[in-house]
Amino acid sequence: MPLPAWTQRGYLVPGRHTASEADIYERCVSDAPAEQRQHREVLFSSLQSYTGMIRSLLKGGSLLVGGPFLSRDSVSPTGLDVVLVPADWEQLTILPTDQQEQLHQLLTLNDIIVGHPITMYMKSIKPVGSVVDAYLCYPGQEDVWEDLLSEVVDEHQRPVEGVARGYVEVVL
Repeated sequence: MPLPAWTQRGYLVPGRHTASEADIYERCVSDAPAEQRQHREVLFSSLQSYTGMIRSLLKGGSLLVGGPFLSRDSVSPTGLDVVLVPADWEQLTILPTDQQEQLHQLLTLNDIIVGHPITMYMKSIKPVGSVVDAYLCYPGQEDVWEDLLSEVVDEHQRPVEGVARGYVEVVL
């Protein structure tokens, strides 16, 4: 189903919109300002790669996609926000160890301290060239993630009161 037109503010209409990757491309790359298209192509390719890797590990579920990529703004988006919602939580617990490791590598890790050979701190490590912010939705936390994906923030990363944006669900 095609994504709705942009609102006057340049966001998707608030709420969840089920869409294919082709629908996302049409709205977020083809319909983007010309000066952003090349960068948005890279971000979209990252989303496709991420989706393909998740599909190779899990059967069913969905990806909730949000953030500045899903807007028509004068500022080029820096990345994608993705939340993995497994169809069957038990499926994750019985994955072979190598597939569990692959899954962990596809999630954003926050507040990392590396101790060897030089001790250093990293705010986060993100999959797919550091442009995908990816999180795992635990059962019962869907509303929390939906609220976060709908949130619009200002230049200081503070929520803008009374403003919400839509997000996209890609069925795996």
